[in-house]
Amino acid sequence: MIIGKVQPEVTVELEFQTTEDFERDLSRFSAEERERIARAINTHAQLALRDRKRFKEEVKAPVAVQLAKGLTSSLYSMKAGRNRVIFTLVDDPLFDRVLVTLYRAVQRDSITDVFQQVVQALYSEDQLGHQNGAKSNGIKNKDIG
Repeated sequence: MIIGKVQPEVTVELEFQTTEDFERDLSRFSAEERERIARAINTHAQLALRDRKRFKEEVKAPVAVQLAKGLTSSLYSMKAGRNRVIFTLVDDPLFDRVLVTLYRAVQRDSITDVFQQVVQALYSEDQLGHQNGAKSNGIKNKDIG
């Protein structure tokens, strides 16, 4: 008699990648600020592994990114003290990993402009959505504070 099946525990690896822009941004902060940024990155990445719903409640997109064909962007911003980190978080089930790519680390007051720059660098015009049949850059400003 079979009572139930036991699913093997799957260990998901967390992998980080950084861009040259992120490294350059980070070098401009004090050692204390760099430590605060590193702690925020680690905390949010671990939260993404444990509780994706809560993770999505804690990270933001300072501008709404509308991609074509109903696709959603995985580009986010997280708080790191007075600063913000722009990153993507992508599940890679083929290799049992979650890939976090760190794009920029900026002061809070420049997050919207820098976020829009990253969107433009990551997505082609064809990937960005169009509204009401009119050509659009697929980006809408949001006030997130």
